[in-house]
Amino acid sequence: MIRNILFDMGGVLISFDRERFIARFDVDQEDSELLMREVFLSLEWAQMDRGSISEEEAVSSICERLPERLHETAQKLVSMWDRPIFETDGMADLICSLRGNGYRIFLLSNASRRQHDYWPRIPGSEYFEDTLISADVGLVKPQPEIYDLAVKKFGILPEESVFIDDLPQNAEGAYCAGMHPIVFHQDVAELRRKLSELGVCVQDAVQRSVENLNERLEERMEFLDAPNSVHDFWFSEVGAPDEEDIKMRIEDADQYVLNAVDDAVYFMGGLSLKFYPGIVQEIRDLIMDTMNSLSAEFYDLHPQGWQKYGREAEEGTWDHIVCLVRTKGEHDHWYIFWWMWSD
Repeated sequence: MIRNILFDMGGVLISFDRERFIARFDVDQEDSELLMREVFLSLEWAQMDRGSISEEEAVSSICERLPERLHETAQKLVSMWDRPIFETDGMADLICSLRGNGYRIFLLSNASRRQHDYWPRIPGSEYFEDTLISADVGLVKPQPEIYDLAVKKFGILPEESVFIDDLPQNAEGAYCAGMHPIVFHQDVAELRRKLSELGVCVQDAVQRSVENLNERLEERMEFLDAPNSVHDFWFSEVGAPDEEDIKMRIEDADQYVLNAVDDAVYFMGGLSLKFYPGIVQEIRDLIMDTMNSLSAEFYDLHPQGWQKYGREAEEGTWDHIVCLVRTKGEHDHWYIFWWMWSD
């Protein structure tokens, strides 16, 4: 059973496109090739990853081989390549889902000592339990010792761990250490499929929790033997509204629902649930419990709570329930929930 996911950094969490870094500077093709060779493909770069020299020592050594006009550029490539950071599209959301599904998340990366300075700026870094950086331990991937050290430091079992790296030789090193390796090809959708094949749950934590919520609602309604009804359930991620937008939508909840449905990301229909007016508060409590488990904020879209659509009928005929939810985190997500039923 997989319990732990270990990630590489450059080429996985973020782009490490050397040509892109050099292109930020006003240099011709010949100088670009020279900088590529003498900076990024240099012995000094490898020594920084191992922690055997500092960035200052690396720049001084590199500049001895470069014309003076390129000294400042070389220095910036070494000390400022991470400004700005280019994240891998969709990776932070995947990591958020993995963490939300209970997996332990770790970083095992070849990088210089300065990694600790820019690590907090990498999207998704807040979901990592611990890190192991090559320069801190004098070892680099794919040395066998660094994988063994990661296992010991993180307190994990290799057979319960997946390791993701963009370099095949590093993935192969993880395989030799007893882990489940995945070579990342800059395709998060492919990575999700490969993780799924290993039995890893990559489903969004919100979607999974909502599906569990529907199961609980169905069980509760059947237990209470409520009057039969056929229901549809809509679950849609929506753009983040501002405060004025929330107030407007609360006053016009029907329109908000219609807009959300038009832009629906997810749709689940045909769920056979049973409702009656007296149980609506229990439904709300179940939803609140689910949202709390996601560390989410909950908003009623009805100014009169859950009774807006039942007030007009003396016998309490209910039409639908709507709520708006925001999950908290580095990347907030907003969702609309709509339960609809008929007699």
